Amino acid sequence: MIVIISDDITGAAEIAGMAHAYGLSTVLTTGEQCPSDNKAEVVVFAADTRSMSEEEACNTIRRIAAPLKETEGVRVFKKIDSVLRGHVIAEMQALMDTLQCPRALLVPQNPSKQRIIRQGEYLIENTPLHQTPFRNDPEYPAATAQVEELLQHRAQMLQVEEVIPAAGICVANAEDMEQVARQTAKCTGVENMQPAEIGGILIGGAADAFDAWLRQWRPDLKHAEKPTALPPVREVNRALIVCGSTQSKSIVQLPYLRAIDATEVMMPEEVFHGRENGVWFRILQEEYEQSPVLVVGIGDYGNYGAAYALRLKDLMAQAVQALVIQHPPQLLLIEGGATAFAILSKLRWNTFTVAGQYAPGVVGIRHGSIHIILKPGSYPWGAIFGSPR
Repeated sequence: MIVIISDDITGAAEIAGMAHAYGLSTVLTTGEQCPSDNKAEVVVFAADTRSMSEEEACNTIRRIAAPLKETEGVRVFKKIDSVLRGHVIAEMQALMDTLQCPRALLVPQNPSKQRIIRQGEYLIENTPLHQTPFRNDPEYPAATAQVEELLQHRAQMLQVEEVIPAAGICVANAEDMEQVARQTAKCTGVENMQPAEIGGILIGGAADAFDAWLRQWRPDLKHAEKPTALPPVREVNRALIVCGSTQSKSIVQLPYLRAIDATEVMMPEEVFHGRENGVWFRILQEEYEQSPVLVVGIGDYGNYGAAYALRLKDLMAQAVQALVIQHPPQLLLIEGGATAFAILSKLRWNTFTVAGQYAPGVVGIRHGSIHIILKPGSYPWGAIFGSPR
């Protein structure tokens, strides 16, 4: 069995979608234990630790990981944010301690998305990380592009030609997919290193690293040629699209949504700033009653920090819960990992089967008869909808 522990739900869904595309039976859970009737080849834990304090995050990781020590043949991959947001080193150390792994390698970059680490500097499309929109992240603003500084000098850089030290955490320099594969190979035995089983070398990383790591473990796997087709939104009785990013713009004019007569209701600015939300909730419920496709968005009113982000995701979860109680949608599409976790937690849905991958990082899961699509906040909408049918 392969176990992935992710610090947010969109990252978990991305990895789950990749495993599904390789033909592996995959389950995603927001709980801390494997489903009791689990027979899946891959179990992905969406731990939401990025939204917790460091102490809470580490305790959560320990609770998830502790039973894995007793599970024979388990392979563990720690999914981390590709731009190193969250409690990256603390969580990795907690996992290492619990699984008794003395050393670990982090491969966070995604060259497939023009995200690389060159000589210790994180670049996105050749722009230093702290000069990209990630400098405005409400919870983890990037103040530097130097990886060792981002990680508070709690890890050391590892060149492609270097061997992983006997103890500690390293971060891989890698500028392309070939170098990512060479780095992950140090954790799979391909380069005559100790296998990354319990007690060996633990690996953490983003999607490109998982893909390389999985193919090295299972060279027999064949990847699906095409992404799964988007569910025919025209044919569903009710669809709810939730834009959870605080920098999100209106999407209702996208050709696909315009063609299906979607209605969009953005959060009023006064509600954004914490004033009475009852009127907005009533408007949402009225529009949801009238429209087969409702888009709910926060809007781009500026970045006011972590406290705002926490309140807003909880407010969106309350709004969606009320709408789902009013009429369960056939399709629920959520943008943003923290918002998605808050909504699914509020609905008390915690175990999902994987339905397919619609675009890189955009994954469909199912809870009963409800189809859910999760989209990372930094990924484009156009990759999901494409042209109207």
